[in-house]
Amino acid sequence: YYYKNKNLKNGMDAFKDGKTYGEDHVALWELGGTYNFNDKLSLAGVYAGNPDGNQDSDLSHAYSAQLQYGVGDEGDKGAYDVYAAYRYLGNYATFSPTWAGDGSAVYGAKGWEIGTNVTFMKNMVARLSYFDGKYISKNYNDGKDVNQVFGEVDIFF
Repeated sequence: YYYKNKNLKNGMDAFKDGKTYGEDHVALWELGGTYNFNDKLSLAGVYAGNPDGNQDSDLSHAYSAQLQYGVGDEGDKGAYDVYAAYRYLGNYATFSPTWAGDGSAVYGAKGWEIGTNVTFMKNMVARLSYFDGKYISKNYNDGKDVNQVFGEVDIFF
C-alpha cells in the first residue's frame, strides 16, 4: 500500500485522459504472486488499484497475468526466457510498475504482450516485445487500437 499526500494536479498531466485527477493525494495498493510449475515454467499475476481521485473507474485499476518459460539470467551466456501476458494498465492504478512488461505495453491500454530476453554474452541482455491491444477508455485516445514494438540491449556492470 502506498499513500502520497502531495499536490499531484500538475504531476498527473502525464496521464492525459482529459480529466482532472481531482484529489491532492493518491492511495495505491497492489497484490501479486508467482507460481513456479518447475524451474523454467512460471505463472505470475498482479492486481493494483487506486480508490482515490475523480478518474474513470476503468482507469483506477490494473492487472497482469504472465506465463513465462525460461530464466533470463544476465550472468549466464545463452540464458533466455519467452513470455506471453495479458495486461490491463489503468493509468491511475500504478506509477511505473516493474510488472508492466519490458516496454511495449502502453499505459491506459489493455491487450496481449509477447516477448523474449536473451543473454548474448555475460552481462549483456537483449529484450524484444510486442503489444497488441486497445485503449481502455473512450475518454483516453478515443478507445483506439494500439500496437507497439519495443527492443533494447541492457549492459550490466
